[in-house]
Amino acid sequence: MSGKRKILLINSIAIAIFILISMYPDKLQLYDKQDFVAFHMILEMVSIVISFSIFFIGWKLYSHSLSFLLLSITFLMVGSIDFFHTLSYLGMPHFIMDSSITKSIWLWVIARLFCALLVLLIFSIDDRRISKNIANFLLPLALLTVTSTVFIIYRFESGLPMMVIEGVGPTTLKNGIEYFISFIYLILFFLSYRYYKNKSDYYSINIFISLSLMVLSELNFTLYNSIYDIHNFYGHLLKAVAYFYILEAFYFATMEQRKKGHEKVITAKNELSGILSLQDGMIFKFQKEGDRFIHSLCEGELLEVLNIKKEWIIGKPLEAVRLPNLPEIMENYKLAWYGKRRLTYEITFKNRQLYVSLKPVLKEGKVIEVIGSMTDVTDLKAMEQAFINSEKLGVVGEMAAGVAHEIRNPLTTIKGFMQLMKKDAVDKHRTYFDLMLSEVDRLESITRDFMAIAKPQASHFKPASLSAIIDEVISFLNPQAVLKGIDIVFMDTSSNLFIKCDSNQLKQVLINLIKNAFEAMPKGGTIHIILTEEVSQLTLEIKDEGTGIPLEILESLGRPFLTTKKEGYGLGLMMSQKIIEAHNGKMRVASVLNSGTSFFITLPCLVRDDEHTS
Repeated sequence: MSGKRKILLINSIAIAIFILISMYPDKLQLYDKQDFVAFHMILEMVSIVISFSIFFIGWKLYSHSLSFLLLSITFLMVGSIDFFHTLSYLGMPHFIMDSSITKSIWLWVIARLFCALLVLLIFSIDDRRISKNIANFLLPLALLTVTSTVFIIYRFESGLPMMVIEGVGPTTLKNGIEYFISFIYLILFFLSYRYYKNKSDYYSINIFISLSLMVLSELNFTLYNSIYDIHNFYGHLLKAVAYFYILEAFYFATMEQRKKGHEKVITAKNELSGILSLQDGMIFKFQKEGDRFIHSLCEGELLEVLNIKKEWIIGKPLEAVRLPNLPEIMENYKLAWYGKRRLTYEITFKNRQLYVSLKPVLKEGKVIEVIGSMTDVTDLKAMEQAFINSEKLGVVGEMAAGVAHEIRNPLTTIKGFMQLMKKDAVDKHRTYFDLMLSEVDRLESITRDFMAIAKPQASHFKPASLSAIIDEVISFLNPQAVLKGIDIVFMDTSSNLFIKCDSNQLKQVLINLIKNAFEAMPKGGTIHIILTEEVSQLTLEIKDEGTGIPLEILESLGRPFLTTKKEGYGLGLMMSQKIIEAHNGKMRVASVLNSGTSFFITLPCLVRDDEHTS
């Protein structure tokens, strides 16, 4: 049922009954006068129970709202005074105090006056969250007010003005107070209607219904002539029903508050879980249950990187999680838990370098849980290694510059004298001088490349045939290959495609790789050089039948000073990689121990030979 329909239905029924009672008071007097005490006690006890229930619910929620605190204390006061009113009602047996019309009416009027004034106060102040100190102050104040009121009425009963004269009806004083209370409830009726229009929730609907019924209840109390009047009975009934709707408003406000609190907790957990799941590393928690460490949280993108599901970890002991170096990790868990100190360590898992931090959470000096974080530092370690390699390259560059400078001067001298000697040599010796001068030129080219490490220089890129370059290198190295018992087999299927390159640099790369193949086959064998044509690129494979490269060396191949040769420095392959990258190419290696090694070089094509020559 909607709020409007509920308000309309309840108020319509209450008003209809009121009109019928006003029109036919004698015909609707369905009970005997002597039974009124029982009816009165039942209705008042219902009101008292509801009042105390409102107090207990409101007191539980007081930190949420100042209005809840004041309303709950209001009904504590009303319920307490109504309790003494019921005990002192005319016809009730002696208990604590004697029954008396004066005491009973005065307690009754003051209870409703307190209720009206305090509810008006609640509507007049701004609602806010409050501290426990305010509640601890107001509760004793309310109890002191109730005690003082009851004591004054009981002690000075004889001096109090009459409120009701039996057989005559209410006095002017009582009617005046009743009209004043009715006026306050009428104001509250409009205030609650405005509150309902602004909120339109279950709480505001029930508060509006309650105050509507309270206005009608007070109207009945102003009309009755005798305590046994049907208007008096109906007024008590409306009051009990009005209190019930306040209780219902409090109850559902409690449920709504708990629901909102539960929803906030769930939302906060989901948001936290979402935030943690998006962080680069991994966050986890564990507690100690018996002799085992049980994980209670595990979130982060690192789980996906490591191909681990959090269900494998959450709720599981450390022993059940498949991790390398488990004894070492267990020892670190124990150090964090029993040592009550933060610690860090590194582990390797699935070829990833992981940095782990453990931080104990203490409560009253005891560890209640440990929060851990795990970060993938593989790339950081690679950058660190790259920095170290860069430092090495700097040293190599300085050395290369110095060595190249020292070698270049003697080479210049040797080259000059050889050119002079060539002029005087007989024809059959001139070929040897040409070969020696060619080698001197190559030595000069090598010294220039060494200088490029320290101070890069512009390369001379020109269109050239990769097939022709390979033929020249094979022709140059073939005599040495024959001496070592090695055959060099070249297979070309590339249609003589051209590339843009520095021929001398590419020759240096090929010579380095083929000489490495020589050294890998001390007992001889065959080197296969295969040139193939692909889409817009050429792929060159240099394959030997040597001893192969160990896996730990293969993963780091190309670093300076990393080599399998006893007298090597690991610089040749490093320089080769640098040259290929400068040609916008790629170089990779595949090797099997005791079976051989293959180097693959991929370079972009430029133009076909016939197109170039045309």
